[in-house]
Amino acid sequence: MTAYVKVAIAFALLALGFAAGHHVAAQAGAIKLAAVTTANAQSAQHIAELAEQASEQARAAEQAQAAGIAAIDSQHEQDIHDAKANADRTIANLRAGTLRLRSEWSCTPARATEVSRAASGAGVPDANAELRAEGAGHLIGDADEADAEIKALQAILRQERGQ
Repeated sequence: MTAYVKVAIAFALLALGFAAGHHVAAQAGAIKLAAVTTANAQSAQHIAELAEQASEQARAAEQAQAAGIAAIDSQHEQDIHDAKANADRTIANLRAGTLRLRSEWSCTPARATEVSRAASGAGVPDANAELRAEGAGHLIGDADEADAEIKALQAILRQERGQ
């Protein structure tokens, strides 16, 4: 073998080695690329699942809050109804005489005598007594309604704050 043939074989083997190395490296790169692509797809799927879970949790929290507000509203409506019933009951009790007003809300004895004398002369009962009874009943009803409003608003705030 001549020196040229030996050099040609050496170059051929070198080229073959280089090509084999390049092929192996390309295959390794393709395998790494496939692994990275698979990992990215799995990450994207995991992120989508987490987003769906977060959405479901937010929806459940919103529905729970709406149910809580509905319960508070129902209780508030009942409290308003009770306040009006209490006001009506107070007016009826004042008219029946089973409940008496404090002195600052009732007619003083001297004034009552004047009113009675005026009423007996005119044949008209004491209209102010009726107005005082209704006024007291309405004040009690308004106070009860205000209490119901405050109670409902505080319940809504506690529910929203998770207390």
